[in-house]
Formats: sequence, C-alpha cells, structure tokens
Amino acid sequence: MSESLQKATNFILKFHSCVIRSIKEDSEKIHYYPLMDGIFITTPQLLIMQKAVNSIFSNAANIFLHERQNIHRFIIKGSLAYGPIYHGNIINDSVCHEIASNDNYKKTILLGMPMIQAFTTEKAAPPFGIYIHESARQYQHLQGRYYKWRNSTIDTDKLQAKIESYFNWCDKYSEYLELDPQKIARYKKLTNEYFSKRDSEDEESQTKIDPSLSEEQNPSNV
Repeated sequence: MSESLQKATNFILKFHSCVIRSIKEDSEKIHYYPLMDGIFITTPQLLIMQKAVNSIFSNAANIFLHERQNIHRFIIKGSLAYGPIYHGNIINDSVCHEIASNDNYKKTILLGMPMIQAFTTEKAAPPFGIYIHESARQYQHLQGRYYKWRNSTIDTDKLQAKIESYFNWCDKYSEYLELDPQKIARYKKLTNEYFSKRDSEDEESQTKIDPSLSEEQNPSNV
C-alpha cells in the first residue's frame, strides 16, 4: 500500500469481490470476518469450506490469468486449521454488557486457536496455494501440507507459468518493489512444488485414508 494506495485498494477490492461471489450461495452456512487484505472463514461443514475455497481461489486465478500486465496482477494464498471457534455474536450481558448491546461490534469478533493457527501458518502457503495446519491433517480429506483447490475451468499449467513469469518480473524490479530476491526465489520454488504432479513422479507413493472417520470429524475452520 505504501507504493500506491490506488493500486493496493484495487487489489483488495478485487479480492473481496471474489469472496462475496464465492460465499453468496452458502452465506447462511458460514461465518466470515473480512480484515483489510484478507478474511477468516469458518464453517462446521468441510464440504462447504472446500466449495468456498475452491471458488475463491479459482475466481482470483481467473483474474490473474486474464490480466495482461504483471503490474496489475495480485496473488493470494491461505491456510486451513481445525478446532473450536467462538463467535462474538453469542456474547451476552453475563459476559460483557457493553459488547452484548452493540450488535455491529460483537459480530466482528472471532476467537479460537484455529484462527491463530491459520494466521501464523499462512506464510508457509505457496502462491495461489493453501497450507494445511497440523490440526487439520488427521482427517481423510486433508492429507499432507497443502490443500489443492480444484476447478475444471482453470488451466493450472498455464497458471503456474504465469505465476513464475510474474515472479521473474518481481525479481527484475525487486529494488523498486522492495522485495527480497531470496523470498522471490522461494516463492518460485513453492509454486513449482505446489502445481507439480508430485505423486506421478513416484509410482510407489501412496496416501493412506482411514475410512473409519466420519464426515462430522472433518475440519472446516480457516
């Protein structure tokens, strides 16, 4: 934002427009807490979370792919965590009268370890990728470090190439953009790891899924 308020505002508003379009259909089944250039989304249903994440990332990826100039592109990433969440809208007079009587204020409050875990591990996510915190990895649909969102309309090979091209541009103008070249190199490596078909390179690699886990045990807080 320090480089250009107009450009930063444009990126932030585009991101939140992606979120609004993505959660509109299931808005009664999730809670969401926008904050500047990000958002916390919570839901007790894994499938609803997957649907929202898949839609948000595919919408943002579509914008990224159709933008012709790198200077107008922006990248998102996220993290998934699981556990008890407490919403401010349940606060009553026995907890705090000042907050309980202010509906507009209390509905912006979110408490819980998953919020902290998702926030602190988001930095480990690849560009246009989603990191899975350890709290969520025990469940059958979320194995490994990364959750790979899906959308049949997005050419992920093309997206990967565009992301790498974008970081090459960032590296060329790293001084002006105030970006650490080492971080840029790391982002490029993470992009390659995330979008590469790792399992196809090792015929013996397998993921064990425990069929005994019920759907109710699946994580869904981000």
